[in-house]
Amino acid sequence: MRYNWAVAKKARHWKLRSAVIFALAACFSAWILALCGDDRVWFVAIADAAVSGLIVPVAVGLALVAGFMRRWLDLAVVVVGAFGFIAVSGQLRLSPTLASAATGRPLRIMSFNVEHGWQGVDRVAATIKQEKPDSFCLQEFGMGTDRKNVETLRSLLPEYHLFSDDCRTIGTRLRVVSEHSIMLTANRYSWTMVEQVVLVHGRQVRVLNVHSPSYLPSATLKRPMLDWLRRFAEVGKQQRDLIDSELSYVSRDPRPTVLCGDFNMTPVGQKYAKLAQFGKDAFAYAGSGVGWTAPALLPIRRIDYIWGFHGAEPTSSHVTNLLASDHAATVATLAIP
Repeated sequence: MRYNWAVAKKARHWKLRSAVIFALAACFSAWILALCGDDRVWFVAIADAAVSGLIVPVAVGLALVAGFMRRWLDLAVVVVGAFGFIAVSGQLRLSPTLASAATGRPLRIMSFNVEHGWQGVDRVAATIKQEKPDSFCLQEFGMGTDRKNVETLRSLLPEYHLFSDDCRTIGTRLRVVSEHSIMLTANRYSWTMVEQVVLVHGRQVRVLNVHSPSYLPSATLKRPMLDWLRRFAEVGKQQRDLIDSELSYVSRDPRPTVLCGDFNMTPVGQKYAKLAQFGKDAFAYAGSGVGWTAPALLPIRRIDYIWGFHGAEPTSSHVTNLLASDHAATVATLAIP
């Protein structure tokens, strides 16, 4: 029996098209599930965590296969579908919105997860010097395990005043009114948030630095599958409770407030929607381009944010291009009334 090359080729083409349709349907289904489901349930938490992290590698893989097979229609469907999903899910901004016309006293803020300075504290300092923020918030960088690095950064940035807790640091070149750590509790766990009140042209502004728990710490990968799924549900509850605590704290004081940090969430789920009810995501309001921040070498997710509350209006936002950590730094300018 002769091998029919034409039939085999047609079958491969149909398999590719089916894979394209299935991949796009899976991404949109995960997005809908993340928007509408309870993210304290493990499978919804997985959809919330994976929805934006999967679209890029899946789209690149399918695009390479389609290009190799010269299936240009399928390639176009992959590219258009991927960009459509990224845009619809709020991860792409082609141009700043009307919020960029807001007026007030400018405050330039940077939020940056530096992972204990593993790329070198000098690179962290170089990123800060390049962006020239009035205040910066660093996560995974504090007086607990990084005391020596904090002191090194202080010597490299003498114009900034630094305040740290165990794992978070705020630096500013503005006049400091007060600074302290706030204990937050979530799902039987305790987390701290660093607050620094600064003067912006005579107006007091609260700058808050937070770091939410991650779905996938390295230790989790060694656990059995059942524990792994329980971890997703557990972290989903922690993140939800932490956001409730953060919003409760922000609402107690009417002064303009900027909330910065690594939230370990994408802008497609209920936790993001809850924050967006009360605050303004700087990149969503005034950013341009793709705001992905992790991993820094090839970003596929936006999990680092700068939020404005109580009249702090975002006027611009972007992600830096210097490689100084496993995250890229996000920078925003806000108008303070």
